[in-house]
Amino acid sequence: MLGAFLIAALAASPPGPDARIAVLPVENLCGHAIDGRWFEAGLRDALAARGLAVVDPAAVEASMARERVRYTGGLEPGFAQALAADTGATAALITSVERFTDTAEPALGLTMRLVATSPDLRILWIDGSGTTGVDRPGALDLGIVRDPDALVATALSDLAGRLAASLGGASRKKEGVPHRFRPRKEYGATAQALAKPGVRVVVLPFTNRSDRRRAGEIVALHFVRRLASRPEVDVVEPGLVRQVLLSTRIIPEGGIAFAQADLLKGILGADLVVTGEVLDYEDPEGPEPVPVVDFSVQLLDTSVRRVVWSSYSHNSGIDRVWFFEHGRIRTANVLASQMSMAAVDRMLRAKGKP
Repeated sequence: MLGAFLIAALAASPPGPDARIAVLPVENLCGHAIDGRWFEAGLRDALAARGLAVVDPAAVEASMARERVRYTGGLEPGFAQALAADTGATAALITSVERFTDTAEPALGLTMRLVATSPDLRILWIDGSGTTGVDRPGALDLGIVRDPDALVATALSDLAGRLAASLGGASRKKEGVPHRFRPRKEYGATAQALAKPGVRVVVLPFTNRSDRRRAGEIVALHFVRRLASRPEVDVVEPGLVRQVLLSTRIIPEGGIAFAQADLLKGILGADLVVTGEVLDYEDPEGPEPVPVVDFSVQLLDTSVRRVVWSSYSHNSGIDRVWFFEHGRIRTANVLASQMSMAAVDRMLRAKGKP
């Protein structure tokens, strides 16, 4: 049944500006309790303010109850089909909150993606936001934000605007990759599969060897974001990957065996599989926080059944920050986002030379 669902409607056209969006309950990766409904309400308001059609939350909740859905960090085939039939949603908006500090020095880190409810479960858009109240103090510190509500409202409004622009056909502005975030070590050459148009990539949850709870899922999500932002790459929806891992009993602890990679190739059509380990993920609070992120990545080419590229990355929020704290990073979310972007840029480089 899963195979038939994956094969059907692969050529379906993605939703446009008239998309009907189901806002799913937020996935809490913070490590402490947050009021998810508050985030969801603010997000629905932000989307509506941009002229986007949002599905009634009661209909979404009823569909989840009928399908007994508890996991909201991804979209699975059965639930996608039911959500479309029950609510008329053409896409689901998945929000993963990595950090939220509602103190006098608020901080926020989240990733958001829009996934089609059609059988291909295509990731239509993905972006994120990492911010603190002191990122832009301005003259006389007048730009400091002390109200967590205001910080969240600004971030959600900004992301809703980017989503609306993307659905309207606006092209994504290419981000520069600062040299300081490039991997410290890098081995291998370009995978043969990269020559294939629309190369299909599976990102597995990273093995977490840090003290930060769920850091493996967080860093993997950053790689999903950076890979899915590249037009030459087709990233498999993480919810579908999770379902396949559970059904096949694959536990990607420290990587996967070649036989398991063959399974992912057969079931998901994976050309490349990304695995990794998180060694450190520090996201301290306080007036002068210095986040630290440390991870390794491996790229497995299923066509030749071997690891063709790997890297090691380590950075802190104050690396190469010399004058007036220009370029300082205060959250692990932003730091991991920049590091994963740099790693993906090297991973997908056109030539096989470092």
